Amino acid sequence: MQHGPRRPAKVTIHDVARVAGTSPSTVSRVLTGRANVRAQKREAVLRAIDELGYAPNLLARGLKTRLTYTLGLLINDIQSPFFSGAAKGAQDYAVRQGYGILLCDTGEELSLQKASLEMLRAKKVDGVIFVPTSGAEDLLPPLWEEEANLVQIDRQIEGLPISSVVVNDEEASYQAVSHLIANGYRDIAILAFEESVTTHNRRLQGYQRALDEAGISLSRTLVWRGKTSSEEGYRLTRDLLRCKPRPDALFATSSRLGVGALRAIRDAGLVIGRDIGVVVFDDIPAFSLLQPSISAIRQPAYEIGWKAAELLIRAIEAEEPLPPTQIVLPAELVIRESSAPRV
Repeated sequence: MQHGPRRPAKVTIHDVARVAGTSPSTVSRVLTGRANVRAQKREAVLRAIDELGYAPNLLARGLKTRLTYTLGLLINDIQSPFFSGAAKGAQDYAVRQGYGILLCDTGEELSLQKASLEMLRAKKVDGVIFVPTSGAEDLLPPLWEEEANLVQIDRQIEGLPISSVVVNDEEASYQAVSHLIANGYRDIAILAFEESVTTHNRRLQGYQRALDEAGISLSRTLVWRGKTSSEEGYRLTRDLLRCKPRPDALFATSSRLGVGALRAIRDAGLVIGRDIGVVVFDDIPAFSLLQPSISAIRQPAYEIGWKAAELLIRAIEAEEPLPPTQIVLPAELVIRESSAPRV
């Protein structure tokens, strides 16, 4: 059986550094002209580039060519109180440091995230704060190889050395589900996002840990996954409530899923906090105003954005590339009426 010719492996900045006998950061400085490099090293790098036929990734190079004092911010839902709070924190820190922000809403669409990154490259932003969409792990390695300035928030792409600012998703979820168990709930369903999103996987792990410690067997019929939208939350909960036996509590892993779940519970004629307990990951202002009020996990959204901008600007202005930093902030369980002790 004959096979076609093998495609040559893509030459990376690390290959150039190896042939030139120097570091990837030195190669990057030769390409961008951001700092002085000794003539001998510069010549070695240029010879290696010519020998290997190396072509820099234009997107990554565009992010590092020169300082424009502009940052890119890619979030997944501008209407979400969490993401708008994070955006406000990032903007406030950036403005204080003399930077502006270009905001893009990707709507959880990989194609929109890719198009937004291309637009930011054209604008020659100095770095990007972003929420990885499902599938972004295939989009970002070229940027990492070129040492583009990147910071992840809310989620992480595992295996790539990129700085991030997240919350203690697993521990916070563990506390929420343990609270439901302590109040007498046993058949606790969970609404989670798609499996490729680290945030929701960690929240599911916290859910499982709480059940395990309480000696409650995990029932796969109580684990429901879908897209993180209120429409999906409604559909999943509507179908879940038709199951026999019906769950006595529900843990939604996002405010969007939670809002949809609350509508479905109401439409089913059930009373929250009496017929079914509810806790939602990610508090929103309306939850404290509803009757009954909704127990929720409050994330420090503003601080997440502030810290992310701080990390990004520090990396942009550093003389040498900085190692990735992982910041994990605590989330807080706010107990209200929806998770009252079961009668």
